[in-house]
Amino acid sequence: MSVSSKLRQPPVRGSVFRYGNWTADEQLGVLTCGYSLDGREFTERVTLPPGPCWHTDAARVAARLVFLLAGVSYYKTAAPPVIDLGPTALTEAELAFLREFYVQGLGEFAYRNTLDLTPLQIEARRADAQAPGRPKPAPQQPEQPEQPLQRALVPFGGGIDSIVVVERVRRLADAALFVVSRPADRFAAIEEPAAVTGLPIVRAEREIDPQLLRSAELGFLNGHVPVTGILSALAVLAAVLDQRDAVVMSNEWSASVPTLEYQGRPVNHQYSKSASFEAAFRQVLAEIPARMPEYFSWLRDRTELWVGQEFAALQAYHGSFRSCNKAFYSDPARHSLTSPTHSNGLAPAPSRARNFPASPGSASGSPVILKICRSASAGRNGARIRSMKQHLSHCPHQWSSRRAGSL
Repeated sequence: MSVSSKLRQPPVRGSVFRYGNWTADEQLGVLTCGYSLDGREFTERVTLPPGPCWHTDAARVAARLVFLLAGVSYYKTAAPPVIDLGPTALTEAELAFLREFYVQGLGEFAYRNTLDLTPLQIEARRADAQAPGRPKPAPQQPEQPEQPLQRALVPFGGGIDSIVVVERVRRLADAALFVVSRPADRFAAIEEPAAVTGLPIVRAEREIDPQLLRSAELGFLNGHVPVTGILSALAVLAAVLDQRDAVVMSNEWSASVPTLEYQGRPVNHQYSKSASFEAAFRQVLAEIPARMPEYFSWLRDRTELWVGQEFAALQAYHGSFRSCNKAFYSDPARHSLTSPTHSNGLAPAPSRARNFPASPGSASGSPVILKICRSASAGRNGARIRSMKQHLSHCPHQWSSRRAGSL
């Protein structure tokens, strides 16, 4: 351990983070979520297409899930040891899921801010049939045989993972893309490859509280949040409103691999893309009395190498895809820095790139492969790539039947 890390002092933390209330305006299609931390109020708004489905039990439950998971963005401003759910009651499964979402999802945040979140206390009433936001339990019915999924919603970010999934899913289902952006803002990194798909797009606008954009000025703690978890809940709500029966994610095998160890525990930067999060979220959805969309990742048993090989054959996307978070700067003027040909964007210098094995019909070392295979830094990524190569030929394919039979 370095001297600087030994001398690093934990930051000053808040006392209590409180959940307020959420409201849905069905006519405008706006979900409003309220939170507070030691008296400071936060408000987040999400806009989705309005319509009659907002009145359904499934939509109310899905909106409540968005409310529960979106709170993490505001909790992290001071990371207090206590979370008070206020009027929102939780089932035992929801309580366990939410605590894991905070502790594991903020694992890297805790590491970078020298915090220990493991003693986190979540205070919540236990849910009953009349708990706010939860429909009354339906009478127990015999289990129905599983039907093939017909209408799928694919969260789409413009990278190679979601492109490969879209091209697979569209062969088997009525597919649409799900795109989340800030109000009145569109990202070329998403819009250009989305246009190539030719598929309809279900859109959501997420408006975070403007105080988060002043984090340094206001003395907030900063760091990674499990945003894929928030987007997953948004996708479920969007699927309910658009009457779709599945949310198909694009999280591959390596998303479950820890990126470091802190205080004797593994830390996964991509926790909300991991198999653990997926299983826990599916369990929460399964216990909801209302009929909810299926939620799973099409790529769960696949590696980055497999995805890269698949994408190499999808030449229509080679001029527009992005697989770099720099495409999503808060400042729209900086979006252009992620042009495929920009030196600070996707394409690394050839001397720093690693090649995948050539896929059928593609040349080893082709420009698209160079763009996919970014350099392995500090040895850690190199070890990860070697591990994925070892697993490429014999990784478990427990999701094969779902891909083949569910869509």
